[in-house]
Amino acid sequence: MGDTNKRVDIEKLFSLANDLIGMLNDGKDGDSLMQSLESAKSLRSFCETNVHETNMSLEDFQKRINGCKERIDKVKGEVMADSKLNELQTELEEKMHIEHLLRQGIRVVGDELDYLEQQRISFEERWQLVKQRENNMRKSLNALSMCASVTKIIPDLTNKTKISGSIVDRSKKKVERFEFDPAMPPFEVCDKLWKMSS
Repeated sequence: MGDTNKRVDIEKLFSLANDLIGMLNDGKDGDSLMQSLESAKSLRSFCETNVHETNMSLEDFQKRINGCKERIDKVKGEVMADSKLNELQTELEEKMHIEHLLRQGIRVVGDELDYLEQQRISFEERWQLVKQRENNMRKSLNALSMCASVTKIIPDLTNKTKISGSIVDRSKKKVERFEFDPAMPPFEVCDKLWKMSS
């Protein structure tokens, strides 16, 4: 069966060769073939030119596509950079807000410290006054005690509208009250007190 196929192919080949020889022998057909060949060459040249121009156009379009891709990547990068910038801006604003709140808190604490410092100074001044009064009172009591031991007279310092007090006699264990008119001359007051205490 394989031989039959080969035989058929050879027969077809001989038939085709005979047709070609007959066509070449015929001059008219030869001219026609030459014209067809020239047309085929022209068509081939046109196709090659067209393919070349198409390839050039494809290369140009590919360059443009690559340029567009680069621009898109660049814009994406800028968009990402803008997004990052916005994120950093938001973070900065949050930190500035926190700093503002901290400064307000520090200001409030500073005001409270100033107030407490003023209170401390006021308390210290009052304490100094109390200590000074205590010292003055102690001095007055010491002077009064000395006056009472020497003159036996204890003046009444609580009522300043009149001259009054007490005369103390320790030996007799006796206390005698006295009171004089404030209009009385000081010499008379001293004289009467001297007589009362002797």
